[in-house]
Amino acid sequence: MGFLFCCIHLFFLIIRPQDWAVPWLAPLRPVLICQMLAVSLTGLDILSGKIRLPDLKNPWWVLINGLFLAVLLSHASHFYFAGLKFAFDDFLRIYLTFVVIWLNINSRQKLEVFTFFFLCMCIFVAVHCILMIHTGYGFGGQTANLRAIRSGGEIVGVVRQALYYGTFNDPNDAAQLMTLGLPLAAYFTFRHKNVISFLVGLLPIGTLVYAVYLTQSRGGYLSMAIAFAVAFRKFLTVKQFIIASAFGVLVLVMFLPSRFGARILDQSMTERVAFWGEANYAFKTSPIFGVGYKMITDYIEGDRATHNAYVQAYADLGVFGYIFWFGFVAFSFFAAWRIGDLKPEDEDDKSLVLWAKCIVPSLAGMY
Repeated sequence: MGFLFCCIHLFFLIIRPQDWAVPWLAPLRPVLICQMLAVSLTGLDILSGKIRLPDLKNPWWVLINGLFLAVLLSHASHFYFAGLKFAFDDFLRIYLTFVVIWLNINSRQKLEVFTFFFLCMCIFVAVHCILMIHTGYGFGGQTANLRAIRSGGEIVGVVRQALYYGTFNDPNDAAQLMTLGLPLAAYFTFRHKNVISFLVGLLPIGTLVYAVYLTQSRGGYLSMAIAFAVAFRKFLTVKQFIIASAFGVLVLVMFLPSRFGARILDQSMTERVAFWGEANYAFKTSPIFGVGYKMITDYIEGDRATHNAYVQAYADLGVFGYIFWFGFVAFSFFAAWRIGDLKPEDEDDKSLVLWAKCIVPSLAGMY
C-alpha cells in the first residue's frame, strides 16, 4: 500500500487535478495527505518486515542526510531561525518523498510499474502543451505564456510558450519534465524487441519531443539535445556515435525555432549571465554554508531565479552543501552508467541494465 500511495502522491504533485479539474479538493491538501499516508504505510511495512531498511552506510543515506544537514546549516549559520523553520518544513517533504520512493521500489515489477506511471504523467503534460498551442487552451483552460523576443533593446517578435500547472508553471520546467520522460519511453520501446513494440513506442517519443519544442524553451532544447547525445553515446559504438552526432547537429541547424533567429546574446540570455554574476558575488559573502536555502533570489535584482541549478546550489548551500548536492547528481549518474555496462545473466538483469541505460540520458538532460 505504501507504493500505491507513493504513486498517488506524485499524481497530485505533478498532474495537480486539484488546480484545474476538481478544485474542491484543493482545500483538503491531497498532496500532503497522500504523502502522510505513503510515509505511514511504508513505516508499517518496515515494522512488519515487508521492507528492509538499507544499511546506514549506504551512499544514499549519507548523501540525503548530509544534504538535509546542509540545508539547515545554511540558515542556522546566519542565526535566521524563521528561515531555519521554513527550510526544515520544506526540505522535509522532499526528504520523505525520496526515502519513501527509494524504499518502496524494491523489485523489478515495481520499478517497471513506477516507470510506466511516471511516463504516462509526462505524456499527459505533453498532450496538455500541444492542445494549449494548437487550440489556445490546455486542460482546465490554461493559456500559453506570451514572451517577447528582444534584441538590442527592441522587440523583434512574440512567442507562445507551452507550460503546465504547479511546479511546472514555467516553460523551462515543463520542458525538463518531458525531457525526463523521453528515455523512459525508449525503455518500453526497446524492452520487447519486436517491430510492433518499436512502432508503438515512437508515438510517445514523438509526442514528447514535439511538446518540448512547443515550450520554446532554450533550456529545454539544450536539455533534450544533451539527453539525445548521451543516449547515442550509451547505446551506439564510437563510429555510430560520431555519425549520429553529425546528423543531430544538422537537424538542429535546420529546425532551430524562431527564438534562435535573434542574436544569441539577447536580453534574456544577457540577464541570465548577469544573474550568475550576482549569485557568485553573494556566494563570496558566505562561501562555507551559503546565503541560505532558497534565499539567493534576495540577492538578485528583481528577485529573479538564477536559471542554473549548479549556481543556485552552491550559492544557497555553500561549499558544504554543494558537496552533497553534487555528490547526489554525480553518484546517480555514474551508478546508472556502471549498471548499464553490466552483462545481464537473466531476464531481471536484462531489464535492469536496459533501464539503467535509459535513465542515464534522463539524468544528463535533467541537470
